[in-house]
Amino acid sequence: MLIPAIPAISQAKAIAQKGKELRKATQGLEAHFVHQLLTAMRRTVPNQPGGANAIYSDMMDESVAKQVAENGGIGIGNLLYDKLAPVFLRGMKAKDGQK
Repeated sequence: MLIPAIPAISQAKAIAQKGKELRKATQGLEAHFVHQLLTAMRRTVPNQPGGANAIYSDMMDESVAKQVAENGGIGIGNLLYDKLAPVFLRGMKAKDGQK
């Protein structure tokens, strides 16, 4: 009787893994968006230093953007995940022949 449950367990693990990958992808997209916002805002400040300072500023913006996205951010990553997860789950179930 335990044998039929094995495919269901492996499918649940696969769905959980794909859900984690989707979460990571949506956080990455949010981090990129926040980085672009910070970069655009930085360009509006007059007399910005160039050269190495500009590189360090961009690296700092990227790090801040990543931290913002990992900690809930501005909500874009969560919104994307909430909208994409059901579609993704239906696709995984359809792939396995379930309804």
